[in-house]
Amino acid sequence: MWVIRGADHHAAALAYFTPFALTPLLLISITIVGFIIGRDEVVSLLLRWGGMIDPELPLFMQESLRNFEIMTATYSIPILALLFFSLMIIFALNSISVGLQNLWGTEQFGIKNLLRRSGRAILFVFLFQVYLVATIIFDNTLATATAVSGLTIFNLMAPIVFFASTTLLITVGFWILPLSSPPFRSRLYGAAVATTLFLFTRSLVALHVATAPAPDIYGAARLIFVLLIWVYVSSCILYFGAAFAKAHHNSIATK
Repeated sequence: MWVIRGADHHAAALAYFTPFALTPLLLISITIVGFIIGRDEVVSLLLRWGGMIDPELPLFMQESLRNFEIMTATYSIPILALLFFSLMIIFALNSISVGLQNLWGTEQFGIKNLLRRSGRAILFVFLFQVYLVATIIFDNTLATATAVSGLTIFNLMAPIVFFASTTLLITVGFWILPLSSPPFRSRLYGAAVATTLFLFTRSLVALHVATAPAPDIYGAARLIFVLLIWVYVSSCILYFGAAFAKAHHNSIATK
């Protein structure tokens, strides 16, 4: 199903939109989650995630955010600049929606359905902010528990909490982003598969980026190349989880 439905092409389309959508999404997350938890907390989390991909990526992210804030502040009509770049987020999430619906054989076309998917994309952006808040709270709670008790078991719980929260985020994303989706249990299994593969391949992608000579060929554009590789691989994994969810649902339906 993953191969027949061309999931790799949809992953490539998402990789195209991501460089345009990443910076405004980071800014929105820092603004919303920073207001609730604190700007330093969310920035630290996002930069730590970026550092897992490439050691130089956090600096790239900080510079992109700084340039984006300057550009929107000096734009003749700042709100229009913000809206324009926010559309890139909606386009990227719409790309995921279209890919999921194509994978599941539930394509729905037309302006009305495009607007419906866009509304769901906005809802998912806010859901992602809840995910960030929960991740920061759990991280801080486990860090405090480790410092107070001196037990390392709380550090071992961090990957489990990350796995559970990410699986839940993908499960809900499989429901919110497309206009129709498999049942909850099938989506949960598919999300668990995607999260497992994501955790397994994260180190492999980082190792490939660190050892492969191809990124260095692009000089200053190296980090864009690294980001595209990471998004493409992650998207392929996401669609594989979606294909697993659909296959699980089909297996139950035929019994």
